[in-house]
Amino acid sequence: MALVDKTGASVAVVRDDAHYAYVEKLVESGAEVGHSYFVPAPNEDNTLIFFHTEVDDAYQGRGLAGVLVRAVLDDLIARGTTIVPSCPLFAAHLKKHGAEFDAAGGKRRAVTMADIQYLQQVLGA
Repeated sequence: MALVDKTGASVAVVRDDAHYAYVEKLVESGAEVGHSYFVPAPNEDNTLIFFHTEVDDAYQGRGLAGVLVRAVLDDLIARGTTIVPSCPLFAAHLKKHGAEFDAAGGKRRAVTMADIQYLQQVLGA
């Protein structure tokens, strides 16, 4: 399925494991327009805690955050990865569309206090 924003521009979303992120780019220009950041959950195989998603201010209003979230979730389904949605954008999306995600084979679990403490430790917050 082709990814496009509200302007009809083609978008690519790629996973960058070296930087613990999914990167969203405009195909025509190659401009990086969005990022979704994660950390692997400790002591859990194939589980990622998503903690922050952002789209460059210059590209706001084009629906790029939604494109990024949906592309990431599709990739997680394909990989059989469990998501822990600490990021408010992912949490809101799954609250609204969680049944669809689950029906497509998505795996998720709720954020725990241990996850929050781990994020604080890893991020130095």
